[in-house]
Amino acid sequence: MSKTYPIKRVVAFEKGKENTAEELLQKAQGEKYIELLVPFSDPIAESPELQDASVRAMEYPHTTEDILNLLKEVSSKLDAKVILSIYSNTAYAIGYEKFCKCAKDAGVFALNIKDMPFAEKGEIKQIADACDLLIMNTLATSRPDALSAVVSDSQEVIYLSPAMYAKYSKDALEEIVADILYHDLDVLVEN
Repeated sequence: MSKTYPIKRVVAFEKGKENTAEELLQKAQGEKYIELLVPFSDPIAESPELQDASVRAMEYPHTTEDILNLLKEVSSKLDAKVILSIYSNTAYAIGYEKFCKCAKDAGVFALNIKDMPFAEKGEIKQIADACDLLIMNTLATSRPDALSAVVSDSQEVIYLSPAMYAKYSKDALEEIVADILYHDLDVLVEN
């Protein structure tokens, strides 16, 4: 049965490698999902708090490969399914096929690609599907046709953007969430 889950997040390398592993293990306890954010030099799709965390993470030398290796070390100990939050350039720079294979090998369940519009995810989605890796959709629109398309395309889990809270009344948002749950999807929401 699907339900709503508050997002539990860790920004990779925000406090160094060891602290990232420890924080992942701690926050994943008893949870269904955990989101690991790959820091980006210009994290414009994030809240001010997550932007600051990304900047702090840049103080610790690391690569995307380092993050995936760290995740591979701890993923078998995590109670939660790992959602890797990235910007499209992260996967593109490595190559979608190699990136998706490495992410799956590291224990990633789904990718949350912050800056990739829903209509443009086709190329990476085909590769991710072949690797048994979900591309998680984000619901952030006020257009009814787009809402329906995003929900219909989603598998297992969907992210409800904080922007939705500004676009809809509480009652309208509850109806949208009820529709999502009717489609047997878990809904990730901000704490």
